[in-house]
Amino acid sequence: MQKYFMASPFYRQERYQQLLGFPLKDSTQWDLVESVADCAYPVLSVLEQLAANGTHLNHDDTKVKILDIIRANKFGSDKQRK
Repeated sequence: MQKYFMASPFYRQERYQQLLGFPLKDSTQWDLVESVADCAYPVLSVLEQLAANGTHLNHDDTKVKILDIIRANKFGSDKQRK
């Protein structure tokens, strides 16, 4: 959690854990993380294949103003619409 959520390097975590009385070398931490990551590679390859064969592409355009809608709301005769 500290490595990937808080961006704390393993050598800093090693020093912190020594202060807590639980010495765990940074190389051991890396080995533990790598063993879990190796289990996720098959899932990653399946997700890559699904993404490559996908038919839909979604794009978030929330910052784009759709001028036709703005113009229709401003000059349109339908004042009920909000």
